[in-house]
Amino acid sequence: MNFRLPMLALICLALTACEPAADKKPRRSHAETLQGFVERSKNSLNAGDGYADFRKAALAMGWVPRKSSRCLHGDFQAGEKRPGEYKPPLNPYCADMPELGAFDEHGRHLAQFHYPRSPWRMEAVVAGDSERRHVPGDSSGFFVANWSLRDAAAD
Repeated sequence: MNFRLPMLALICLALTACEPAADKKPRRSHAETLQGFVERSKNSLNAGDGYADFRKAALAMGWVPRKSSRCLHGDFQAGEKRPGEYKPPLNPYCADMPELGAFDEHGRHLAQFHYPRSPWRMEAVVAGDSERRHVPGDSSGFFVANWSLRDAAAD
């Protein structure tokens, strides 16, 4: 007699009848996880911090730098290139901190970050001596003037 088939059926029946362990934590919803992340960002990132420290904390939390359009398209020499011609950007920020590629006439940079698989975006206005962008601490002279979060899905 072949006992393998009935034995296999009994094992399958026993496995499907087992209750999941009661001590397992319920999974949090995606919205709760994002809300916690947004709150943690608001509590951990501060205006007035040196940009190197701010960036390090943001990256550790999972924020990803968004390459500025000037770094993406190489239009730093817009007056020197013909339409459709690509010239690599000469801006040193594009190589090491591409989110800092865009700046205004006063030297303030707009750093943009996104959080993967979510609609959240972060923008930080950074001011000061950009040559000291890698120097950690508040004495770097390159600091976050202000920053904000926005839900791009709500736009």
